[in-house]
Amino acid sequence: MHHAKSVLDIVVEGALLGELRGIIDELDVMLDIRSQQRKALREFQNSIQDLIARPSTVGLSKSKEVIWDDGDAKRTVYQRRTFYNTLETGLRLLASLENQVLDIRILKERAQRTERDVSYEVPVIAGEG
Repeated sequence: MHHAKSVLDIVVEGALLGELRGIIDELDVMLDIRSQQRKALREFQNSIQDLIARPSTVGLSKSKEVIWDDGDAKRTVYQRRTFYNTLETGLRLLASLENQVLDIRILKERAQRTERDVSYEVPVIAGEG
């Protein structure tokens, strides 16, 4: 009877080990996705910063609205402010993304530690009998 319990324990712990490996794989996928999101967000931020940094001259439009003339395009004060707001939003998103990556890494480390513990236990139980 004791032998049957050991085999059952191995099956349960083997199933747990498989689940842990699946979780670790899913966390790796999440980290890859976050990495791609971070890259895209940084490229977007660089584009916005380039738009803001373009040399420009300030003037008034016919409707007395302040404009920046960049050579390529004329921007109103509202458009310029929108660029800054977009950049600030991007920075907040990037900070949030970095926190998510940190959380996922912590979860992955915990799952890997549990996987090691379960992997260590399975051979010990198999040796009983």
